[in-house]
Amino acid sequence: MAKPDANDMKFPAPVEATDPDLLHLKEVLGDKVEEIFQQGGELTCQIHRDAIREALELCRQDPSLRYEMLADETATHYPAAQGWAFAVVYHLTSIRRHKRLRLRILVPEGYEPASAVPVYPTANWLEREIWDMLGIRFQEHPDMTRILCPEDWEGHALRKEYPTPGLGQRDIDFREDRSGVLMRLAMEKAGNMGINLHPPKAE
Repeated sequence: MAKPDANDMKFPAPVEATDPDLLHLKEVLGDKVEEIFQQGGELTCQIHRDAIREALELCRQDPSLRYEMLADETATHYPAAQGWAFAVVYHLTSIRRHKRLRLRILVPEGYEPASAVPVYPTANWLEREIWDMLGIRFQEHPDMTRILCPEDWEGHALRKEYPTPGLGQRDIDFREDRSGVLMRLAMEKAGNMGINLHPPKAE
């Protein structure tokens, strides 16, 4: 067993929220706030999915918050989760206060969150990327079209069930050594064996 070292990195476990911004959100939004916590110096507020537009407006307009900028909006697929399938995350920045805040909602398959575009116009392209890569549509978005893939592309590349080698467009010839065998087994477990593993040869 390795000896403890003072230089070892420590996992930043979540701790109880004490930041005034998180406490203010909890006070104003009440039961619409599902969870607040701090982790590694970052502030996170999980909002009920139906209240995300209200929370974004509060963060931007409330004089004690004033998060003027949506720095990023992204999502992650959790196919094994119970009752929800995606986490949509909004990274807000208060430039004048030098603070960052993360809002998060958990949404099931097929649910369409309210678009953040009316509050933060920056969300236009960000939500198009989320739709393109994960298949989450946003209500009232002005142009809910793909942004990276062609419009007729099948599937959404950042979903966990999307085949990592692609949708059958590659030929793969596995090596006979241990590395090749392990790769083949991994692909069989992941269900990605629909591709052409043995290209036909002209005899």
